[in-house]
Amino acid sequence: VYEIEFSAPSLEEAKRLTEEMCRKLLSNPVKDDYSFEVRKVERRVKG
Repeated sequence: VYEIEFSAPSLEEAKRLTEEMCRKLLSNPVKDDYSFEVRKVERRVKG
């Protein structure tokens, strides 16, 4: 299980980028399957 946080301009772009990361970096398509969930994370600024 991997948990990755990054910024994206939209939910659709976040899904596209996540799919690309899984396909290119995190899985071996010969032996691995993958699934992912994209969630919006609210950042709170202390102050």
